[in-house]
Amino acid sequence: MQKQTLETLLALARRDEDLATTRLSAALRQLERAQQIQQQLQSFGTEYRAAALSPAGAGGVVGFSTDALAFGQRLHGTASEQLARVKEHEQRCDSARAALAQASQRTEGVQRLWQKARQQEQLALARREERGIDELVASRWVRRAGTERANTDNNAKFDFAD
Repeated sequence: MQKQTLETLLALARRDEDLATTRLSAALRQLERAQQIQQQLQSFGTEYRAAALSPAGAGGVVGFSTDALAFGQRLHGTASEQLARVKEHEQRCDSARAALAQASQRTEGVQRLWQKARQQEQLALARREERGIDELVASRWVRRAGTERANTDNNAKFDFAD
């Protein structure tokens, strides 16, 4: 593949990797928020149940105890429902992690191809330069050899020894 095509593919792969990172970050924030809500609901439910069951907190009022106990039970039920949401967010995080891993692998693969193409291009350029130097040296050597031969031939024609 051409180096420019690989550069384009590399840019797209990096963009996909950045998008996957952003999605994972958002999924992790949502998961954290869902876990916080679940923990708060669980904590509130425990507090209401404890208040309903403690004689000092209820002040001896049976109606308050019954209401607080019922409300605590509802909070625990809501916390259990929230736990299901937490699981959904965990699955989304796992999917986002897998997508990020795949995007990262794709980016690394394209980058390796791009580096290989760049090295081949540099090698080809070096070979062209070397070939040019070799041709220049060869042409100068041929001219020099031709000049020496011509001088030898001219000296042979004119024998000045007589």
